[in-house]
Amino acid sequence: MKLTFRKFGLALSLGVMTLGFAPSANAAALAYTWLGGTSGDWSTSANWSGNVAAPTKGTYVDPRITVGNTSGNPGAALIYSSAQGYTNYSTTQTRTLYIRNGEMRITGGTLEASGNCGNFDGMGDCAKDTIFTITDGEYRITRTNTFNGFNVHYRSTGNATVNIEGGTFAADSILFDYTASIAPSASGNAIVNLNNGGTLLTGSVNKVINATSTVVSTFNFNGGTFKVRVAGGTFGADGAHANLAYAYVKTGGAKIDTNSFDYTITQNLLAGTAGSGGLTKDGNGTLTITSAGNTYTGATTVNLGKLVVNGSIAASSGVSVAAGASLGGSGTVSVISGAGSVGP
Repeated sequence: MKLTFRKFGLALSLGVMTLGFAPSANAAALAYTWLGGTSGDWSTSANWSGNVAAPTKGTYVDPRITVGNTSGNPGAALIYSSAQGYTNYSTTQTRTLYIRNGEMRITGGTLEASGNCGNFDGMGDCAKDTIFTITDGEYRITRTNTFNGFNVHYRSTGNATVNIEGGTFAADSILFDYTASIAPSASGNAIVNLNNGGTLLTGSVNKVINATSTVVSTFNFNGGTFKVRVAGGTFGADGAHANLAYAYVKTGGAKIDTNSFDYTITQNLLAGTAGSGGLTKDGNGTLTITSAGNTYTGATTVNLGKLVVNGSIAASSGVSVAAGASLGGSGTVSVISGAGSVGP
């Protein structure tokens, strides 16, 4: 392209030139609040405060998604589907996703929370119920600092429920409740349901020590896969955190893949109130059970790696150890079978 300017009889010619500024191609506004006024369609601007829909399909810098506000539940659940594709929110803000009240569902695609922000993603901040359901696709947190987890029931007096029914939920930790300084009078229920078809990829699962909170924390194993994501994780009390109120093994069973890591369960695994399944240990690495009050009644199966029982799984109907796998520990087990090794 050649531009020629003529003024006062003089001619100035410019060759090819590119003019412009180059900010991030995917810079985003900082805050988006879902109100769900017309439908659950993410892309409909009228469903968002200020009529501006949060961007998807790409990597965006410093957005924050809030579902609902303090004045009331949204009219419709926020749905992230395959139409939104892959989206990465890389943020240095307080958090990326905050379900304040109402519901969010992931039915396809991948929503990633990366960056280096100053708090956990999470749910629950007022006297309203919150629900986060994954039926397909993936929600994953890949931050580079210690806030690489998800908080169930931040400081609410309502109920907070996570349903993993398909797809994958990935976070280095799942933390129930919050500190007394932030949530001095929190109440209600905090529940995670890991159902058949779903995968939870995580490390530690435990409860914040808060003497003034009455939140009842519950984890339900019901056929979904619990896959260890990082080294050094604990399900239950670990010194800095407490056991949950309840961890039930429902009829679908507890399927735990240690994924070449060593992992410890200090929490009692209880028989489901409407029937109990068993425990299946998959993946290389060692799963250590230190709790003595386990009451699940289904079979215990060690397919790969090692199961160490330093507590008791005597209520289990039997322990089967596959060839190449092993069973050890100083605790109590029921009838042992299989071609695997048994020792200390």
